[in-house]
Amino acid sequence: AAFDYRELRRRLDGRASLLFVAHRHEILEQSRVVFRVVLGEASFGERLGNGEVPRRDEHVFANIQSLHEDALAKLAADAFDVVIIDEFHHAASDTYDALLRRLRPKFLLGLTATPERNDGKSILHWFDDRIASELRLWKALDDGLLSPFQYFGISDGTQLGGIRWTPTGYATSELRNVYTANDVWIRRVLQEVNRKISDPTRMRALGFCVDIAHAEFCAMRFEEAGLESKVLSRHSTTAERATALAQLQSGELRAIFSV
Repeated sequence: AAFDYRELRRRLDGRASLLFVAHRHEILEQSRVVFRVVLGEASFGERLGNGEVPRRDEHVFANIQSLHEDALAKLAADAFDVVIIDEFHHAASDTYDALLRRLRPKFLLGLTATPERNDGKSILHWFDDRIASELRLWKALDDGLLSPFQYFGISDGTQLGGIRWTPTGYATSELRNVYTANDVWIRRVLQEVNRKISDPTRMRALGFCVDIAHAEFCAMRFEEAGLESKVLSRHSTTAERATALAQLQSGELRAIFSV
């Protein structure tokens, strides 16, 4: 996206205003750093959201949460020449839909690693039903762009046949109850961690859970097993999130559990 923007700015005589939208503080910060490196401009881009407000509104990296109805009402349709939206599969949601209907940029670029939505809604109509560029996982692996991985699918004996199915998947509360009703499932998880990892006391892991209560349950059981763990959720502050990620990176934490 940064290389695309650099080329678009050249075509637009060097003055292309930019709006880069994402839903996470970390993604926006990482993206702004990349743009600064690619463009060779150490001060490129201002932040909108998380308590920050841009002064010039020329090159803005914004949390989608900050682009609410009142903010959009103050925004001119042609305020930005280039709009880049990360995780574009969210575009079918009301918040993103309102943003896309409001803005009329010269160029719209959508980025996503998961273009197929579970609800079957298409997002391609924003691009005249055309995908500009596509690179799937196995091709990226073959081209040496990603680290190779081992994938273990482990049968845990959990029966999900009686759980209610909804338009977005299994009913969350029912699914959580299956995994947290007793310690049978989590004991199996810990057993497999010890089998598959040579030294769990040195591992750095991410655990993906059904909901926040399930994540808290897993972190507590890992802690009891001597594996330092934390939970990150929508309730976590920016400082808590940054601290936990730094602790995982440094090796102080064994695992972070999230939804």
